[in-house]
Amino acid sequence: MDSDRRGGFRVEVEIIFKDASKPKKIENVSDIYTKGEMICVRVGDFIFKYPLMNIFSICHKHGFHWGSKAHQSELGGKQ
Repeated sequence: MDSDRRGGFRVEVEIIFKDASKPKKIENVSDIYTKGEMICVRVGDFIFKYPLMNIFSICHKHGFHWGSKAHQSELGGKQ
């Protein structure tokens, strides 16, 4: 997985909208969070915002990431 300039790891996210026929795939996501009634997805210097009321589900690949056992192992922490 690629590392971003802040030292985090980028992931692939799929957002399934209520009225969509297929999910929207977003690659190289460095951050995802909610702010008010919006889901905010950071890709590089851009932040894409989508209304939560239009979203059915969000999924991402659960691989190596901050806080994972693999990450803790790499840092020499306890598992």
